[in-house]
Amino acid sequence: MALIQCPECGKEVSDQSEKCLNCGFPIKKAEKPAESANRKSKTDRSKAVILLNAGLGFFALLFFIGVVSSKGGISGNQNAAIVAWGILAGSILCLFSIKLRSKVLTYLFVIPYAVALVECMGSIKISAAYLILEAVIGVAALMTLMDARKVKLI
Repeated sequence: MALIQCPECGKEVSDQSEKCLNCGFPIKKAEKPAESANRKSKTDRSKAVILLNAGLGFFALLFFIGVVSSKGGISGNQNAAIVAWGILAGSILCLFSIKLRSKVLTYLFVIPYAVALVECMGSIKISAAYLILEAVIGVAALMTLMDARKVKLI
């Protein structure tokens, strides 16, 4: 049992009380909307992170298929293949870390994303599209880490 402040009059009241003993303000009903709004914002944020990483993984899969079916294949497009595999592995690890609430996977998903980012940096002189891809990977990684921190996973 803890003491909280009444939202109406500011006096200390037990968190188990139905209403404030000083002014009669209903305590139990006043707490519930704030809790449900907080839960809703956490789930909305997690859904956005999941969608971003799933979209990035789908893009990486298409990117890898394009690399394999291109003229040079994997050996002729090593940078693109490394970027595609890094993004794909990172997004899969990220989605599993969110689903399983795994602290280890949360730290591990950063490694393939970092490899893809470094490879994108080296490939910017080949195509400016790598710069956009680099930004999207960075945003996905940061959003995922911030979400993990909000849900007290890290």
